[in-house]
Amino acid sequence: MNFTEKRTYLETSKAIAVLVSLFAHPIFMPTWVFVTLCFGTDLVSWTFGTKSIWLILVFMFTTVLPLGTIRIFYESNHIQRVDMQLLSDRNFGYLIVLAYYMAATIIFYGKLNHLYELAFVMQSITFSVFLATFISFYYKISIHAVGIGGLIGILLGYQYHFGEQILLYPILFAILLAGVVISARFYLQAHSISELIYGLFLGLGVCFCSLYFWGFN
Repeated sequence: MNFTEKRTYLETSKAIAVLVSLFAHPIFMPTWVFVTLCFGTDLVSWTFGTKSIWLILVFMFTTVLPLGTIRIFYESNHIQRVDMQLLSDRNFGYLIVLAYYMAATIIFYGKLNHLYELAFVMQSITFSVFLATFISFYYKISIHAVGIGGLIGILLGYQYHFGEQILLYPILFAILLAGVVISARFYLQAHSISELIYGLFLGLGVCFCSLYFWGFN
């Protein structure tokens, strides 16, 4: 492999790793969770229209509004880098996301009395974000790993409770995606292996244990 080929290979590998990081960005994880549960299984007995409305609300509260708010703070120079690479920016961004996730959780509990477990899913996600935010003040834990770990934990929690084989393939895909995401973040030198592993098990442990012990009571 000559210099040009090697350079092309490295640039392509980096571009793929960046795309994987964007696709599996933790701010999209609540949306992916609800897409999987509402549209990938028959566990939620809503009409397609009702599912779509709630999915839009989830996407707005957990993705659009947090990103919009972060952008506003960036434009007003309260955040130095919009990619949140600086520790101070990252912690401030986590607090913004946490505030919107808490609001979404409150709304879910107020409107989803007949589907309590979905509200509890949002609560478990919010709690994992809270822990990641607290830890990030002292340790650079991988929020990407927390997010994908949370997705696996939620799917495993549903699988354990309902015993539905329909979740088998989503779980296998989530595990495969976790390996790809962790590899991509490590390749980009965004985190060390320990930061990635701790993040993965934080998200998985919090979300699975929340559903296992309290989510379906």
